[in-house]
Amino acid sequence: MRPVIKHRGNTYKTKSNRREVRRGPSGKLTAIKVGKKGNVHHCHECERPLYSIAALRTAEFSRQKVSARRVSRILGATICGKCVEKKVITTFLEQESKAVSIKK
Repeated sequence: MRPVIKHRGNTYKTKSNRREVRRGPSGKLTAIKVGKKGNVHHCHECERPLYSIAALRTAEFSRQKVSARRVSRILGATICGKCVEKKVITTFLEQESKAVSIKK
């Protein structure tokens, strides 16, 4: 077994303190800190996962480009495409029914 350069600081095995063994540019094996995984964003109406939005931790997510943080459509960062389509159709039909009732 090859020697691995031990990491400094907190040595407890916790979720926030995971280490991975990687080979550095000099050829030595080093323990590199691995961050926690981020959660996938979900639709606020149907709870379907929004895979087009980056699944990162909050601080890392805020540093991303706007194109990674949302989809370029109405309510693109919060609601999925199918729910937006349903909303548009229902509001259109409601307005049409109001217009018909006013004409009568």
